[in-house]
Amino acid sequence: MRNGFGEAVAPCVGMGVDLERGAVSLDKNKTNDPRSWALDPGVVRALKRYLELRNAKEGDSLLADDQGAAFDNRKLAMALRSDLEAAGVKRRELHEKGEYTAKLRTHDLRGTFVTLSLANGKTETWVADRTGHKSSTMINGYRRLARSARELGLGPLKPLDQAIPELRKLAAGGPEGGPNSEDDDPETHPNAVESHDKPKWRNRQTRRTQNPFPARE
Repeated sequence: MRNGFGEAVAPCVGMGVDLERGAVSLDKNKTNDPRSWALDPGVVRALKRYLELRNAKEGDSLLADDQGAAFDNRKLAMALRSDLEAAGVKRRELHEKGEYTAKLRTHDLRGTFVTLSLANGKTETWVADRTGHKSSTMINGYRRLARSARELGLGPLKPLDQAIPELRKLAAGGPEGGPNSEDDDPETHPNAVESHDKPKWRNRQTRRTQNPFPARE
């Protein structure tokens, strides 16, 4: 979330995110366009379990590091790339700067969301409601990558509560692979992009994928 000056604003428990209704509401953001939308059910379940693990109270940061403090946005990209390397995702284009490309940034995960959403049949309106893109021209910049993702059969992102092992173990109070495992979850696409199981919360605020596409703004 960002305020009117483009500065990051950490959402708090009980403010802007309604986990009972499964909705998020943005008042201040970089496009000065207050809006709300329904969260993916997997995100709702993941946030509820995550807050339960942290014993978070109203007013606490919605997302926090291992010490319970708000994330330092200046260090997120480095942490993300480090975790990807630790998970065995070592594609050169993610970790090395090219002549016309940069190393993977956390903001690029926004591009992953747009790309895979379009590749899996979501409309421009659906995407714009969540990203705040103001025109079809901006969203069209992702369509070539979306076509490639569709041709490769990447499928959608795996539900967040199933992609994070610590949260998957909490499903229905059972062990990993319990009643809410991916085999029983109707939302899980057979080709859903897998995550890599690394028990570090510092990169859990970013959506999970081993096939991030670079963002285009």
